[in-house]
Parts: sequence; C-alpha cells; structure tokens
Amino acid sequence: MKQRGVSRNELPHTDDIISGFNAAMREEISYAEKRIRAAIEQLLTPYEAPIRAAGLSPRRLADVFQRSYAGFKHKAENKKHLQELLTSLKVLVLTLVGAA
Repeated sequence: MKQRGVSRNELPHTDDIISGFNAAMREEISYAEKRIRAAIEQLLTPYEAPIRAAGLSPRRLADVFQRSYAGFKHKAENKKHLQELLTSLKVLVLTLVGAA
C-alpha cells in the first residue's frame, strides 16, 4: 500500500526541527518542575525544624514530593488509585512534620 504525502526523510531538516522541539519541550518541563518544587518547599518551610530533625531539608522533601507525584500520575491505575497514592504521601509528610 502506497503512503500519501511526503515521508519524513523527504523533508529537509525534519530531524533538526523535531530535535529542537524536543529540546525546547524538555527545557520547559524542567522549568515547570523547578517552579513546582520551589512552591512545595515554600509550603514546607514553616515545618523546617521537624523536617531537619528527621535528617532532611525542606528542599529535599519538596524534591521527593514532586518527583513522587510525577511518577504517581503515570503509574496510577486510575484516578481513585492516584488519589490514594497522593493521600498516602500527604500522610507521610504530615506525620514527619508532626501535623498529622
């Protein structure tokens, strides 16, 4: 069966365009993740003493929280499962800071 249109190989610089788009996309995702981690860190700052007593810092805990969430949203079986995972993470953090 013959394909309609032009193949990727026939277009000039297609790979360059796709590579550039992917690089720009990764850069934007990285920027957004840093902003999210900074916001979480700011929320954790009032609880810095108990977090440090546990051998962590608000920055490290924010990183764990953000990266865990990122993994959860891709691995959760469904919305209910995602909510259960997030609730568990929330309980762990609240227990750590003595607010549970």
